[in-house]
Amino acid sequence: MTETKPKKHKTRAQQRFEREAKALQKNLEKRKRQQAQREQVKKEDDHGQDKN
Repeated sequence: MTETKPKKHKTRAQQRFEREAKALQKNLEKRKRQQAQREQVKKEDDHGQDKN
């Protein structure tokens, strides 16, 4: 049968890369939420104002 090889530890560079990638992904999601909130506020402001 096949033997399972023990997992190798990741290098510090690989760990850092994954940590930074996770942080960038989190930042991207946060910016998307903030942009959606700004769009929502902008829509609400447009509805409340009269156009000349």
